[in-house]
Amino acid sequence: MKIAIDASGATFSSGEYYSYKIAQISGADLSSLSITDQSRFDIQNFHNSNDFAFSVTGDSSGFVYLNVVPVPEPVTVLGVAVGALAVGGLVRRRWRKPVEGAASKA
Repeated sequence: MKIAIDASGATFSSGEYYSYKIAQISGADLSSLSITDQSRFDIQNFHNSNDFAFSVTGDSSGFVYLNVVPVPEPVTVLGVAVGALAVGGLVRRRWRKPVEGAASKA
């Protein structure tokens, strides 16, 4: 099953999260509904669809939502990884650094 999304006339800003209520099934518990596989979505007229991940979710009240979530750019992910490694290196250097005067004299 493919879910068709036509974004004609809609504008989406990178970095913004969007959620639209698209259906309701009265008396149904749809909290287990979660479609996140991007290959199941057919995106039309969406000029920057690679910047977003799409999903369809449900809740216990029977509502079904279309969620449009920003995907971080690879450079952003790389920057966070480099920063984490740098902080880890500094902590390791500090932890392994011998305390002055702690060495025993023979």
